[in-house]
Amino acid sequence: ETPSMLLIGWADFVKIAQVKERQPRDGGVPQKYVEIVCFFHTDYFICGIAPLNGNLVVLAFVVDDEAPPGSGAARPELRIVARSNDEVSSDALSMHGFESLTAKDYRMAPLASSKLFFIVSPKDVVVAKSRDMDDHISWLLDRKRFGEAVKEAEQHPDLLKRHKLQDIGEKHIEQLLEEGEYDQAAALCPRLLKENASLWVKWVDAFTKAQQQHVIVPYIPLRNPQLPQDSYNTLLLHFLGSDLALLNRLVTEWPSSVYSVPVVIEAVKRQLERKEDPLLFEALAQLNLYAGHFDKALQIYFKLQREDVFDLIVSYRLYDSVRDKVLALMKFHEDKALKMLVNCTDKIPVGHVVPQLKEDRRLQHMYLDALFQKDPRAGSDFHELQVELYAEIEYPKLLPFLRQSNHYRLETALALCERKKLYPEMVFVLGRMGNGKQALSLLLEHTSDVQQAIDFCVHQGDEELWEDLIKYCLNHSDLVAPLLHTIGAHVDPVKVVSRIPLGMHIDGLREKLIKIIADYHLQMSLKEGCERILESDVISLAHRLHKGQKRGVRVDARARC
Repeated sequence: ETPSMLLIGWADFVKIAQVKERQPRDGGVPQKYVEIVCFFHTDYFICGIAPLNGNLVVLAFVVDDEAPPGSGAARPELRIVARSNDEVSSDALSMHGFESLTAKDYRMAPLASSKLFFIVSPKDVVVAKSRDMDDHISWLLDRKRFGEAVKEAEQHPDLLKRHKLQDIGEKHIEQLLEEGEYDQAAALCPRLLKENASLWVKWVDAFTKAQQQHVIVPYIPLRNPQLPQDSYNTLLLHFLGSDLALLNRLVTEWPSSVYSVPVVIEAVKRQLERKEDPLLFEALAQLNLYAGHFDKALQIYFKLQREDVFDLIVSYRLYDSVRDKVLALMKFHEDKALKMLVNCTDKIPVGHVVPQLKEDRRLQHMYLDALFQKDPRAGSDFHELQVELYAEIEYPKLLPFLRQSNHYRLETALALCERKKLYPEMVFVLGRMGNGKQALSLLLEHTSDVQQAIDFCVHQGDEELWEDLIKYCLNHSDLVAPLLHTIGAHVDPVKVVSRIPLGMHIDGLREKLIKIIADYHLQMSLKEGCERILESDVISLAHRLHKGQKRGVRVDARARC
């Protein structure tokens, strides 16, 4: 077996001897000696023995003691046994005239370099060799165990010399197709066909012939490799007549570069002439986008009432195509239409939108209100219209709008408020027109809200209005208490208290007088504090100015004064 290992097969015994050296060396005895490291008995005679990958190859001559006399000898056997005498494999050899041969007629000579074993008998020479992976693959293929063959080839690609994984894989795919295992066959294609475009075309055609295009489609590569355009066209045209949902999905998912968009468009149009179907329209819309026919795609989106029509308009800047379809867009989806129209006033001007919404004042109001929230000046030409719309549709927003906007005629707004009896708004407009007395009178007569009247006077900053307010309240005993409650922070309370008629009953007068005095003292305290702070700041700044003016100024000796 090795220079220091000897295999011995004698009769029905096997011995393995190892040559060893003595340590330490002794001149009186041989330097080397032999030690039996393995020994076992067999139930056959040994005609030859050789090592093989850690096991033993034995040419065995079997004697059957129970065989009838004259039956002849048995076939010799080539056995592989472990060193523990466990049998790994056994093959009977057919030799000419073996019936009349004995153990002495057989010999086995190994050729270690090639792992060949020459078995010699009087009439035959048989060459045995160790099986390799190719032999194993061939054995599996002969028994049509293609799945196992593929697995072995994938696990041991470096050991294959005669077989190719690709060829084995094709046989496996073919077998699965014949057995009707289409899903399994399709799933194997990426793994076995890899980036071979010609093989992909071949097997896609095979699935097509089997009417199983829908099974192979999920696995068809779109790049690396990319198949010829006709392959993709053929599949799309097939699904055009058999599975519109799948066609729609493929048109969306596949890059438009892998198939002929014009060819598919024409085919879809012909199909639509025979029967209209929403799925066909969706596919045609997507194909038109690929072809750059954005207006045609937009028309289909409108026809299908698809909400992503707004994304389409924005993405492809199709504003000119919808300039005259504002009302239709708003009725289709108010929120998305509003968002788009408010954000693209440079593409679809306000003056172009408002007239189109004339027949639906609610939509008109929604647009102008959204526009005002985004940019109060964007729709200034229509603020008078907005006053009407707020008064009619969303009254709570009218007064804030009147306060914020300066782009409406006060007379028009006042007339509208008078017509609808909107007193808080009338007060505001009258105040803005400079008619504070009428505004205050209107406020007190129609609302009796003293706090609001005080706020109005504070905002106007007119002493005469304060006088009118005090006079009016003193003539109405039920308004004196609210007046005393809050006026102390704005007017000298003596002016009010001293003018209260004798005998007038005022609820909670004591508490209100205490509050008036407290508010007045607070105002005086704040005033005095502010005066002290102001005086301190003036003195500090004056010192800083004086110090700065006394500082020397650096001048150049060569400068002329």
